[in-house]
Amino acid sequence: MSTSIDYMTLAPEALGILYNQENYLKQVFSDHEKLGLAELELLKLHISQVNGCAFCIEMHTKVALELGVGLDKIVGLSAWRGLPYYSEAEREALAWAEQLALPHISIEAREQARRYFGDKLLVDLTLGINAINSWNRLCKALKPSLI
Repeated sequence: MSTSIDYMTLAPEALGILYNQENYLKQVFSDHEKLGLAELELLKLHISQVNGCAFCIEMHTKVALELGVGLDKIVGLSAWRGLPYYSEAEREALAWAEQLALPHISIEAREQARRYFGDKLLVDLTLGINAINSWNRLCKALKPSLI
């Protein structure tokens, strides 16, 4: 007996919303000067690590490598603050993603991210963080582990 629930078949309209959001994010980040698709993928990987989603960690590791993210950045994500591999934009995005995982979002952290990214990119970045959190929760709750 399978322990997974086929959420894609059971709620295709809802999943369509998430896929449309992914298409929007791909468009926004495909040619952005501060954060591109590789950086977004690195962010998705880190959030998946924070959330403990094995399925998404495996998937986003592969995609990050395909997009040219260096192995040093992938391996070092859990200690990104102490490693020199990450750009200023990556550091700001990782800090913002971790801030969103807290019960209360610091106004100072929001304003710092806002100064760095500007309003539009901060909204898009927040949507991207929200999207991977949604995928992580779906995968963890309704799919079996990879083991």
